[in-house]
Amino acid sequence: MKKLLRTLILANTLINLNYQCAQAVEGGQITWVCQLNGKYKFKLLVYQACEGGNPSEIGTGVKTLCVYNHPIINQIVVNEISNREISSPSCGNIATAIKCGNNKLGAMQEIFYESADIDLGNYTPGVNGWVFSYSNCCMLNGLINTTNSGFTLRTIMYAYQGKKAKPCYDNSPMFTETPLTILAKGQTFNYNPNASDYDGDFLSVEWAKPMNDVWTDGSSVSSTGPTCHAGSGLNHWKENGTSTASHADYITFKIPFNYTNPIRAIAVGTKPILNTATGEFNFRVNDSIADGNYIFTFKTTAYRQGIKIAEVYRSSVVTVYPTQTNTLPTIAPITFYKNGVQATTGYEINAVSGDVIEFDIATKDTITQQQTVTLSGIKFNTLNGTVMYDATTLGLVSPCNNPSCNGTDTVSNLGASFVLTSANPFAPIVGGTGYGAITGHFKWKVPCNSSNSDLLPSTFTFMFKVFDNSCKVAGITYQQVRINIKPTLNTTVNVSNDSIIVIQAGVNYQWIDCTNGNTPITGATSQYYVPTTTGSYAVQLTDSSCTYTSNCVNFVITSVTNKLASYITLTPNPTNGYVRVNLGPQKATVYLTELNGKQLEVTNAEGSATFNLTNLANGMYIIKVRTATETLSYKVVKN
Repeated sequence: MKKLLRTLILANTLINLNYQCAQAVEGGQITWVCQLNGKYKFKLLVYQACEGGNPSEIGTGVKTLCVYNHPIINQIVVNEISNREISSPSCGNIATAIKCGNNKLGAMQEIFYESADIDLGNYTPGVNGWVFSYSNCCMLNGLINTTNSGFTLRTIMYAYQGKKAKPCYDNSPMFTETPLTILAKGQTFNYNPNASDYDGDFLSVEWAKPMNDVWTDGSSVSSTGPTCHAGSGLNHWKENGTSTASHADYITFKIPFNYTNPIRAIAVGTKPILNTATGEFNFRVNDSIADGNYIFTFKTTAYRQGIKIAEVYRSSVVTVYPTQTNTLPTIAPITFYKNGVQATTGYEINAVSGDVIEFDIATKDTITQQQTVTLSGIKFNTLNGTVMYDATTLGLVSPCNNPSCNGTDTVSNLGASFVLTSANPFAPIVGGTGYGAITGHFKWKVPCNSSNSDLLPSTFTFMFKVFDNSCKVAGITYQQVRINIKPTLNTTVNVSNDSIIVIQAGVNYQWIDCTNGNTPITGATSQYYVPTTTGSYAVQLTDSSCTYTSNCVNFVITSVTNKLASYITLTPNPTNGYVRVNLGPQKATVYLTELNGKQLEVTNAEGSATFNLTNLANGMYIIKVRTATETLSYKVVKN
């Protein structure tokens, strides 16, 4: 009887274990958005195999994000919001396609989870950042390039210029294209996850090491518990590549696979397998590898003013099918029009706020077969027709509107439009000739504040995907169109003794009081402002089309008498030629600079110094006086 009881207990344990570890989760990504209330909302996407025979993650309840290195927050709960099928396009009808429930590898569904608004407090991330992770014990069985059975997703928030997390000031980057789920050996493939950023931060895309559900100390961190690794401190999660590292451990790849080439892809022509600037993958699958499932991970890193502020990782599984012959459909090089004038040809253009960018697209193929176009991008506003692929029906559907399509905000009210000017999909006539084409027209008036405050271009991407109906695996081309928005006004402000000065000249100015709800200051409408009280101040710059606001700067009124200042005068000021700097009995080094700090002239003087501004452009300049113990700056106006 005892033996039978032990047998029944063991059998029941195996059944439960099989159920838990047969969920066939295939990866996902974690992102966050900055809310108007100054709090963060976290979004989790979980990818799961859905060919049939696996218990679904849909409807299984809330998930838990583990939080590491934050001083007080250890976990964030995310609730299931929606789900959809995201299997890649394939040939066939509903009954035979590679899709959910059809018992064919490569079918995938996506479950979207979202948190409540999260207050991260008046804290600043340390050198290792704040890490938000999700672990699962039950990765898809039978992966060819690894022996691991669990995985961990992660995203990392880093500090930026010492800012506190409250109120929020950054949206994480995100991948707006769904994963590539199926490949065929011997066929050239092109893929782009379309790394995008609401804030226009500079992004790069790289291969990354996938993680399993076991910590570097050997303990399990599977969130099926949910279980987060015990501990605390700013260095709890630390990926430093040394023996002191502490994090969810990396997945082990079987030889000859590795994380930078997880499917032994072969480069095509002169293009790299992964273009880190655009995020574009170009490759051909090696015929020698086995058919089946392979895991891979890549990440996008966001930089602002050269400072790393966020990393988002995406893990996914792709299914490799036997060799097939096909040629990819393509999108011809684009002729851009800027403000109605032909500008350039290619897939990238520079613009400024207020520019109207337009272009036409046209697909093409070298064999007669069906073509279909879909689109994605966080800057699309209106898309006419049916331009989103529905993996459930194998057809096209109207684009989703806010709230976002499963956390990716495929369509946002930000101004860009695309209008189809031909049938989509293109279906060739039976027995006919010609390859046909799908055409459409794009238009975007670049809104104000599309560039960030870096004085560097902000790049926004629009993804056009064209695919055929080749069997079993469709040929797909992802063509990313990049519009680089260059800032038109320089909002940099500098404090100079009794004044705050903005570098940008020749526009309209309005100084505002940041400590009083950004209230406009009456009469403060020049390039500089002399505060009368201690506080925080900024300036609004307005040109012919847009208004830009500088960062707030702190200004402190001090009553300490400055000995050097009691001697110094500038005459005449304003000037149309020479300016004399009177130093009294002082010896000093005297500098003439532009507002941005560029040095124009320097002299060592005693009693006085004279500068000739005759050949300089009209505007404001800085006179800096430096002695062994003091440094003071003064503004001088050339008119």
